[in-house]
Amino acid sequence: MFYRTLLLALLFTTFSSALGLAQEIDQPKFVVFAGAGTSPYSGNYRGAIQFGASYDQTVFRGRAGSGFLFEGGYVGPWQSFKAGSAIFSANYIGGLTDRRRNRVAFFTGGYTRLFGTGNAINFGGGVDFLLPRSKAIRVELRDYVQFSGRTSHNVGLRVGFVRFIPD
Repeated sequence: MFYRTLLLALLFTTFSSALGLAQEIDQPKFVVFAGAGTSPYSGNYRGAIQFGASYDQTVFRGRAGSGFLFEGGYVGPWQSFKAGSAIFSANYIGGLTDRRRNRVAFFTGGYTRLFGTGNAINFGGGVDFLLPRSKAIRVELRDYVQFSGRTSHNVGLRVGFVRFIPD
């Protein structure tokens, strides 16, 4: 009898926690991120950095979802922070959820204002690894392509901490 009760409790806990994660992915998210990458400069590649914070909301219909993302931060070279730019981005975000593995794959793209430098588009994608208690770890690859002035790229592999905001 004891093992039967324990098994039922375990099944109930597993089932209810899976439902909780499924509900979290529709909540707005606040993300703090940082990452390293590269940026071509005069025919050479130099180390680059990206860091900042974002707010996004994705609404899922079944496995697929779409929404918006706003981001602020910094992109630029490691050697000289003066050569980089503060950024503000407004993006579309789409995603696919794998509820069995507690993952959400996403892609994003949109407009970026590079303060002091010009305008850019950005695009990328990644995966949110869902954790208990309304949290996740985000791993993503993002490219900022400046189109005003001299065309340049800033590509970075970023890691972020995601906090779901209760509705």
